[in-house]
Amino acid sequence: ARFQLFNEPDHPNSKHISQSDYLRRLQLGSDAAQAAVADVNRLFHRSLRPQISAPVSAGLLVFSARSDRPDTRDAQTGWGELIVGHRHDAFPGRSEPTWPLFHTYAFQYYGREPARITSGLTELRGLITTANAGTPLPIIVSEMNVSTAANFSKTADTLDTPSYYAPFGAVAA
Repeated sequence: ARFQLFNEPDHPNSKHISQSDYLRRLQLGSDAAQAAVADVNRLFHRSLRPQISAPVSAGLLVFSARSDRPDTRDAQTGWGELIVGHRHDAFPGRSEPTWPLFHTYAFQYYGREPARITSGLTELRGLITTANAGTPLPIIVSEMNVSTAANFSKTADTLDTPSYYAPFGAVAA
């Protein structure tokens, strides 16, 4: 019953996808996943609850507009603002106040600074709650590490290297 829809829409590798295309894909995927869970519940007498996670952004504070990067798809509206602003808009764009487009706000974090994620989460919670009419949403870190695979492969470090696993433990805590 748990689904993540579209990994890292804000990543430069996804720059061919506009925010409106991403939103349409999220609406289609969420509608399909929630309908499938409802069918399973009906057919198999279950009581599963769908849990859709979005935007699954490549970064902690990708909520608001950012004009400071080469990929300017989010220069007017941030990825988080986009999905929270359309949280009750189902496919094909109809507004349904009781239907959630997603249930959990998801992001990915790579870094070695525990204080950065702590302060960033506080800021992110505030942004989400404000944009969601004062109602907080659950948040998950859908992917994390102290280094991306691309950067890790450039070092002599292994998973047993203290300079690698000690920061990971600190960030995970």
